[in-house]
Amino acid sequence: MFIRIERNHLVEALGKALAVSGAKGSVWIDAVSGEPDTLTLFALNDQNGMEYRTTLPGSVVKAGRAGLNARTVHDLAKRLPTGELCITRKEEGGVSVTIGSSSYSLPCTDEAARPNLCELPDDFTEISGDLFGEMLSRVDPYVSRDDAAMEGITCAKLGSSGDTFHVVALDGHQLCRTELANEELAGLFAEDVLIHHANLTVLRRWMTADDVQLSVTDKRLFASMSDESGVYEVLTVPRSLFAFPDVHSIIGKLDTADTRVEVAREAMDATLTRMGLFSGNGVGLFFEDKGLRFRTSDDSGRGMEFLEAAVTGGIERVAMPIKVLRTALSRFDSAKVTLTVCTVPGPCGVTGEDDPGVLVIAMPLDIADDGWSQFE
Repeated sequence: MFIRIERNHLVEALGKALAVSGAKGSVWIDAVSGEPDTLTLFALNDQNGMEYRTTLPGSVVKAGRAGLNARTVHDLAKRLPTGELCITRKEEGGVSVTIGSSSYSLPCTDEAARPNLCELPDDFTEISGDLFGEMLSRVDPYVSRDDAAMEGITCAKLGSSGDTFHVVALDGHQLCRTELANEELAGLFAEDVLIHHANLTVLRRWMTADDVQLSVTDKRLFASMSDESGVYEVLTVPRSLFAFPDVHSIIGKLDTADTRVEVAREAMDATLTRMGLFSGNGVGLFFEDKGLRFRTSDDSGRGMEFLEAAVTGGIERVAMPIKVLRTALSRFDSAKVTLTVCTVPGPCGVTGEDDPGVLVIAMPLDIADDGWSQFE
């Protein structure tokens, strides 16, 4: 094998392949001569089943294929100067990478380890990569990273209700759901698709501003992108077989909520930042006629602030974890958010006036009556 390729094109592809294969995995280059020449780079993770493949712009002087350690070849290419690389698989073994007067030799992966990639489906549904990636990013902090926990909550659920596509995550204490009215996507995800948190991280980081084509089979989610030059790339993510918890009962409790508070999002986040100086955990929220009063204290001092807010309902106070509230607020772009508070203790929902379809639910702290003195 002997190919020529621009260093920048190779580095970008290797970075995405490395995210899939892992540092100890291999990337493979297939070079086929023809009109035009075809260069394909692919990687597979044996542990989680993810696959990545892409075509590369370049020229094939001699057809062939080679496997290389993903981390080694990526780190080498990343540190080389911009320019054309010559990559050659030598008859005596190994692969040489040459640019200008510099030459490097790398060992080849055993040919027996070359993976067989799954067959691509014929039908895909298109969506903005920006939009899809944003939906995944919103729910990502709410996917449990505790693989010893109930299996389903270590995944994000991609599903639908009617003509609405949704992504939901639940870590056992908090929930985030984001929705999009899209009949085609709703049809594609008519059957729930669960994506493990490790694979979700790779998938959302892979998204760009370009449109992405999605397809679902009984075992995998396929995401594909291509450009005008004909270069394409495909990320294949295995579906988790775990059962996702039923969240309808949790969300349904918000319909009977007693108290609603509309408040400026950025002002509330700034207040919580200052309250966090005097508490490593919770903040007391006191609902008053004209606004929301924040109180907290610990051995380092006490803090109290008041924010104007529109308050309706009869609940007088609730205690919330500061980090939980700030994470919830960061899911929104709206100038104002609405806190929907159920019974105490009970779920607290957060929505935004300019973020339709986005819902966060957090559980307040359960504090005995004699424990409120720390906030009062």
